Amino acid sequence: MDQLGAAYYSEGNYTDAMERYKESLEMKSKRQHADYSSIAASLYDIAAVNMAQKHYIAALFWLKECLKTRLTFVQEDQVAISDTMHAMGQVYMYENKAELALESYLEALSTRELVLPADDLSNVGLICSLGAVYCQLNHLDNAIECYKRARDILLKHEGKECKRQVAEVFKCMGCVFKHRGDYNDALVQYKEALAVYKELYGDLSAPVNSTVAMIAHIQLLESHRQSCILKIKEYIASRSKEMRYDFLSFTKEQKIQAAKYLLDYVTTCDVGNVCQAIEHSEGFLIHKAALSNGRLAKILKSLSLVRSSSRQEDIDNPQTQVTMCM
Repeated sequence: MDQLGAAYYSEGNYTDAMERYKESLEMKSKRQHADYSSIAASLYDIAAVNMAQKHYIAALFWLKECLKTRLTFVQEDQVAISDTMHAMGQVYMYENKAELALESYLEALSTRELVLPADDLSNVGLICSLGAVYCQLNHLDNAIECYKRARDILLKHEGKECKRQVAEVFKCMGCVFKHRGDYNDALVQYKEALAVYKELYGDLSAPVNSTVAMIAHIQLLESHRQSCILKIKEYIASRSKEMRYDFLSFTKEQKIQAAKYLLDYVTTCDVGNVCQAIEHSEGFLIHKAALSNGRLAKILKSLSLVRSSSRQEDIDNPQTQVTMCM
């Protein structure tokens, strides 16, 4: 029955897969001597079908039942327990509950490392998931460390699949560096991914083309940022000496004018990048002003802090790539 359910699942026939898995669970539960490991597997399979159908509340219910069964009756199977926690974290991510996902992933990893070496190849998917949730929470240094760890594990192994996964990890790292505004580091990672894709698939393959597009976009952003820095310097130089170093003395109208000037050069950069560009070029602060224009207010608010943690809305999402590493 489980094999038939798996066959339906692989075909995308989730209705029949669900029926077979539930029939299997019922049969197993009625046996005089229950095999709880097998029962937990059926619970997990039912959750997987719900996840595939994007029924996340139902998926979480079945995963919790699976985890309870494994923790109560199959405590020795730490890897299976870890896998269940990992799956629960993925459901939380789909529901935009990143903090809960982080808790699940960390517990899953600590459980897994009780029985497996830290550099075991099977840990890569979970470590990449952890990197993705750190990125979602804007803990970018932690995200980079996770992807570096996954990369180092993969580089210890041979085979086409490991190479494909390491290319995906390079892309994930590139996305995080891009999000942080470190465009040069992002370029390094994307170029590493590009080299692996060319080796695996050839110069004209889809992975190569998509990575080349990412590289071109990064180069455009870096060029735009340099233009922004130049224009800001020119603007500051055009002001009087007193105004050049003390934006706090600006009137409200002058602050609005400065914000509008900056807005012209922020269209393809996130506010955090502009803040870093300003800090590195002149090191001044712009006082926060109460403006009706939300975008200008956001810029002034961020500039008052110099470094912003605002997320770039169109950032490549490492979470969508990390599934390739699992």
